[in-house]
Amino acid sequence: MTTIPCKPLLILFLRRRALILPSALLAVVLLLTTLPGCGSRESGITGAHDTVRTGISHSWAFPFIRWDSRLYRLTELHSVELGTRLGTVETYADVEGHEYHGTYSNKYEVGTGIFSIQGTAPDQAIAVQTMDGIDVLIESTLKDPPDSLKPAETADPSEPNPSR
Repeated sequence: MTTIPCKPLLILFLRRRALILPSALLAVVLLLTTLPGCGSRESGITGAHDTVRTGISHSWAFPFIRWDSRLYRLTELHSVELGTRLGTVETYADVEGHEYHGTYSNKYEVGTGIFSIQGTAPDQAIAVQTMDGIDVLIESTLKDPPDSLKPAETADPSEPNPSR
């Protein structure tokens, strides 16, 4: 029977181990750095696939109220006389792209009163009363506020009156 000398076998084993150990360490490091990107996008305790909270805030194009199947955008006008109460904000819209129903707003809290404006049809403009005063909203298809909401033009005293 022939015997294999122990010393060459030990040297061969140590050489192979010297190659395997760094390779295994590199594989573990790569695995640990790439796996977190492949994780599940579940949120919440239940594991439901809801909206992922990323910390990124999206902003709407403009503050609005959706009432009576019309979208009304906020204007800079504030001096109007309120008419009758038309309703209230039923839902606060805080997620863009979500389909909301009924009367909702991305600016005003639930329960905010919606009013008509004296001398202006509700299909053109509405108003809301807030703690800061009255905000006027116009129907979004109108580019400028309706004539009934524009301030009356005052005559310039430096110009001669053409009716004389």
